[in-house]
Amino acid sequence: MPMDARAIAGTATLDRRDKAILTGIYLSKFGGDALAEFGFKTYTEAFNVLGYATGTRPSSVKLYRDEFDQLFPNGRHGWKRGVRPYCLHVLNAVEGASFGEFSNIIKAIAAGTPYIALPGSGTAKTTFSAQRLVTGEAAERYFMQNYRKITEFEGYECHDTTKAGCGFDFMLAKGNDSFCVEVKGLNERQGSVMMTEKEHDTALLVGAKYCLFVVSNFRQRPEHTLFFNPILNAKLAWQKEERTETIVTYNTKIFLKST
Repeated sequence: MPMDARAIAGTATLDRRDKAILTGIYLSKFGGDALAEFGFKTYTEAFNVLGYATGTRPSSVKLYRDEFDQLFPNGRHGWKRGVRPYCLHVLNAVEGASFGEFSNIIKAIAAGTPYIALPGSGTAKTTFSAQRLVTGEAAERYFMQNYRKITEFEGYECHDTTKAGCGFDFMLAKGNDSFCVEVKGLNERQGSVMMTEKEHDTALLVGAKYCLFVVSNFRQRPEHTLFFNPILNAKLAWQKEERTETIVTYNTKIFLKST
């Protein structure tokens, strides 16, 4: 069902097609500015990262960008036929959104927010903006879509622990056996990944049952590499980094009048 008024008001969830259409509109209408907002160098990278991050598919995002190219002066001609009615329905819902407001919509979807916030809706804006975080979200969605195809994880059930703060993103379980999986994402085919102290210590404790799952090459075509027992894995050389951070807080005393 196409996005309805409840979704516009932030009170109804968006389905996968709505998310793909919105992302397609954004890339078609704002072009290079949209790429720069997320730090993307190519449309292929945008299709891959935003496709996985929004829980849709890279091919769907491209399809809907092409769908709307005929409506915007971006140098591309898009499809020969007219825009389909359900696509126009979504376009009309975001017609009044500025570039900044539309960027917040896409960031909210990529962050996992199931609804959008349009001007005047009263829904809080997201601060989800760093490219690294978007790529991380895309990597996690990639894992969820593909882990069943991996021989080592065949027959395992996946439990999302990303919000549990336990030192890994997913628990895979089969009977009395389990794996702890930490997912990292790279836009290039190679690069650096970071583990928090909690992730590092948990990986050291769990050992061979801890898997560092790295999704790389979002810039062209995503691929994955598995590192079991990553702290002691001979292929990885970890370097400890310590940072001192200044945190400013404010406090006040509360005095209640007696009655």
